[in-house]
Amino acid sequence: MNDKTTFYYENIPQKINMQTANCFKLLVGVLVTFVGCVGFELNNMVAMWIGVGCFVVGAIVGLIKYKTIGFCLLSISLGFIIFSNSNNEPITTINYTFQGQPAIIKGEIKSILSKKNDRQRIIISGDFSSRTLPTTYNTSILLTILEKPDSKIDFQIGDTIIIDARIRPPRESVFEYDFNEARYHKSIGTSWVGFANSDKIWITQNANLFHRAINTSYSTISKQIDSIFLAQTAGFVKAIILGDRTGLTFEDRNKFSLAGVAHILALSGFHIGIISAVLLFFISLFCPNRWIKFIIFSAFVVLFIFLTGFQPSAIRAGLMAIFFMLGRTIFRETNMLNVASMLLLGVIVFNPSLLYSIGFQMSLISVLGIFLFYDIIRSKFARLIKNNISYYLINSVAITLAASITINPLVAYYFNVFSIISPLTNILIIPIFSLCLIFALIAIILSFIYFPLGLIYGYAVELLTKLCFGITYIAADLKYSAVSNYENLTLISIIISSVFIYFLISKNNKQFIFRFCVSIFIVISTILILDNEKPNELKLYTKEKYCLLNIPLSDGSSFVWIADRKPNRKNSQKYHNDEGLKKFIQNNRINCVAINGNYGQEFVKLHCENIDIITLSHLQQRELEKIFLDGKYIYQME
Repeated sequence: MNDKTTFYYENIPQKINMQTANCFKLLVGVLVTFVGCVGFELNNMVAMWIGVGCFVVGAIVGLIKYKTIGFCLLSISLGFIIFSNSNNEPITTINYTFQGQPAIIKGEIKSILSKKNDRQRIIISGDFSSRTLPTTYNTSILLTILEKPDSKIDFQIGDTIIIDARIRPPRESVFEYDFNEARYHKSIGTSWVGFANSDKIWITQNANLFHRAINTSYSTISKQIDSIFLAQTAGFVKAIILGDRTGLTFEDRNKFSLAGVAHILALSGFHIGIISAVLLFFISLFCPNRWIKFIIFSAFVVLFIFLTGFQPSAIRAGLMAIFFMLGRTIFRETNMLNVASMLLLGVIVFNPSLLYSIGFQMSLISVLGIFLFYDIIRSKFARLIKNNISYYLINSVAITLAASITINPLVAYYFNVFSIISPLTNILIIPIFSLCLIFALIAIILSFIYFPLGLIYGYAVELLTKLCFGITYIAADLKYSAVSNYENLTLISIIISSVFIYFLISKNNKQFIFRFCVSIFIVISTILILDNEKPNELKLYTKEKYCLLNIPLSDGSSFVWIADRKPNRKNSQKYHNDEGLKKFIQNNRINCVAINGNYGQEFVKLHCENIDIITLSHLQQRELEKIFLDGKYIYQME
């Protein structure tokens, strides 16, 4: 190990406090203050006055003598002021018995998540009024539109619409295997769920010229991708270039999540980084002048952001690339942490509510991870692979691993999934994905010039995509590839990430081997603890359609009772296809299933093979309710 690398290992704290990272220190002060305000549920007006007071005191103290104290007070004051201007409306969640309430919604379409023959899903930013719910302003709603044959509407981003809909807050999961609606809405930044028929929607104002240009370019590129690639590859290419994941199946997205490479499906700084590197390579071949190079580079990055529909993640990553290039152009040593901090501070000041966005939080955490661990990981791989061809691949792998180390606990907190195999999968996938992204861009560009030429690169993308999916599916299907649906998963993910960092920062080979063995022991012990069967306990699960009472038996198995809460919809298999309940039955030792009502009867016919089924009489139901529910009727339980 050379002296430079050793110095880096021993001086991570000093690197954060270097004089050129003032923006980073300011950002830390702002974020700590903001989190404190959220934790104490501070009133916006109180936060504003405290912020103004801290600013005045900080300015006076800084001007007199104590610049460090003044700087700290100014950063704290900025945190209070940003909090006071943020839309800190919490996402209210409910149980399954709450029905959607009639409401009139007026707002602008911000995003179109999916378009199918019978329905569309869009995100609206605006207001709604309802007789049964409080009138709400400046909120975001995920609206599902059921298409009527005689009233289909071609929505565009930027359209202003009025909707006669039913609206409700997102639902928490009941079973651990349920889709967690509340977490999903946090991840996309929406606070309400809406449903409407297409004949109950009116467009009051069409998108302006700017939005129409974005929609047209986006649609043109999407159609070109469909014409070049097969269905699965087209869905993958749309995800990594346009940020449109609607072409990927739920199984595909789930496998990428379990394998720990779901980040490549979301348009992010990593994608922009690869594109920027390719742009710089080609621009440098034909343009030696640094300022012309900067202008051309910036123009292409802005064009790419435009073509992707000005997605927030693409904007943040693109601006960071432009700022970095500007620093290199004026011959100043660019501190990426300072550049990223300055950009993030600017974004927060103009839009404080972004701090509640999961995507934005992940951007913050990943930037910190890259700053702290990128050089360490790169040096490790550089010692193993010593040739110039692998230089760019090593960089891309190092960036991804550095970000994933710090971001995994956040993923576990929001999505209840922690991928153990993620480091290995990323090492295999990232080089393939990088080539896939580059070739896909070349294929699309060439297809507009001469279509058969674009197809040649398209064939290469098809092969690389199959490799990505093949490795991902193999990794995700391994028994201990990921941990999910555990109560303490966030803590566990922090421990595992810390263990990875522990052996990663080893100073020599002997220490590395020792720490690696200790880390493997800790990880295996954690897995074995998690793999132990959970203690069986009496528990009542309530959903909109039914209640389930889990009664533990002495041999460790369970007796469960499924009781109807709503009238049955006969001949509707979808109505009885509850994935959470199916997995609950499959993953627990169920000795016997008792049922009453049509829902339970239809469900056990479809999903309960080789399990004893009992139809309870009214007298048997009352006996169970007296013993286990203090005599309360099960269908009335909440």
